[in-house]
Amino acid sequence: MMLDAFTGEAKLNHWLLNGGGATLKSLGVSSLHDLPQQYTDFIRRTKYYVATKEFVFAHAGLNFRLKNPFLDKKAMLWTRDEYFDPLKINYRILVHGHTPLLHENIRNPGNRHKINIDGGCVYNYKPGYGNLVALSLMEMKLIIVANID
Repeated sequence: MMLDAFTGEAKLNHWLLNGGGATLKSLGVSSLHDLPQQYTDFIRRTKYYVATKEFVFAHAGLNFRLKNPFLDKKAMLWTRDEYFDPLKINYRILVHGHTPLLHENIRNPGNRHKINIDGGCVYNYKPGYGNLVALSLMEMKLIIVANID
């Protein structure tokens, strides 16, 4: 959204309403055009997914309705589709976020091939949300910390 915000006012406003304003504030600038180039360069260089021998990491997930789920970049950013076919990623564990889960719905990742680590950190005003979640890959253990901001 941030990169799209450079293309027009409507997209800028959309980004600002979806956390862009907080992003600018956290970086100590008041305008998108005041962002240091290093941040936009970093976003442009960021991969849509990372695959290892055991894991696949993607922001939102993958489109398993395609023969090759690694071809749909839009799904990697936006999907909320729960359909999952572990065969298409050679039974690696998919780690993703984008769809906030209630605290009690974030399960023990050691027993699954699809792990959503989105605890809805930004929604700390909603019961059951407001958690920053990390996954220790060595231990396959979730680390959950409440947003106290």
